[in-house]
Amino acid sequence: MKKEKNYVGIVLAILAGIVVLAIIGVAVMFSLFKNVQKTTVGTVEASSEATAPEKGSRPDDFSAIYGGWESESYFEFREDGTFGWYKSSEDLNDNYYSGDMTVLRGMEACDELGITLDRVLLAMNFSDGEVGFEDIYCITCTPTYLISGGVDKSDKLSGEMKLLFVLVKDDYAQALNMASMDSYYLTKIK
Repeated sequence: MKKEKNYVGIVLAILAGIVVLAIIGVAVMFSLFKNVQKTTVGTVEASSEATAPEKGSRPDDFSAIYGGWESESYFEFREDGTFGWYKSSEDLNDNYYSGDMTVLRGMEACDELGITLDRVLLAMNFSDGEVGFEDIYCITCTPTYLISGGVDKSDKLSGEMKLLFVLVKDDYAQALNMASMDSYYLTKIK
């Protein structure tokens, strides 16, 4: 009987040791996670001072996005407040949408798209300082004209398309159609 009590005591002592080690391990992990989180936030905040696009620095200056941007398809953003989306830059007479656009930049763009400040700062951190608040745009395209297969199908249009447009460098951008979640890696060609 005395031998059984010793075994029970030893087993209980081992279990108590495991529990104590587990608690210490969780505390250490929490402490490390907390420090990593602080470090990451600090790094992100430091990188949020990235430079704005070379062309103008006013929040209402959208000149950096105007022009033709090519990926698998072709976007054209014009200074007169209109846009064109073409299936191909090789054929600007068929398979395209055109219409009006509005543009927001910086925090206004983020607010319009429902993007949180934390996500913007995280994206800026991953860009190695290449992207700042003034490189983020919301381009709302409202198509008024649709030509598909040589046929005017404008009467089938409805709604608008919101693009998250991030100017990575002068001639490179990334865009995300917020409705379809289609992403585009764009090169400015004119």
